[in-house]
Amino acid sequence: MVKGKKLPKKCVLIVDDNSSDSIAEMIERRSYFALPYSDSNQAIEDIKNGIEYDLALVDIAFESSRVDGVEVIKELKLKYPSKPVLVISCYSDKPTMADGVFSKPLFPNKLENMLRIYLGYEK
Repeated sequence: MVKGKKLPKKCVLIVDDNSSDSIAEMIERRSYFALPYSDSNQAIEDIKNGIEYDLALVDIAFESSRVDGVEVIKELKLKYPSKPVLVISCYSDKPTMADGVFSKPLFPNKLENMLRIYLGYEK
């Protein structure tokens, strides 16, 4: 993603080591652009470089990275304090700076409501 490049439709950044692709597929079926990351280290690097997005969905626990979701959320809030960040996790008891917490599994109707609340309709 090019820094500062305007996206043609609303973009959802997904940082989740286990289900970023399946969540991305559900999001794209609803006419949004999905930007999935399974590597939290790469996500933080791109955030620091000015990645463009409208809503971020971040898992807390990462088995394969040295950086967890709390660090990703801190970086997002530092760089983009007004953009919504939601935790999507089985482990939602860890304190974060997120705007909301949604437990997994993330069923399509739960995702649809989340997108409607935070992004509005996109047709």
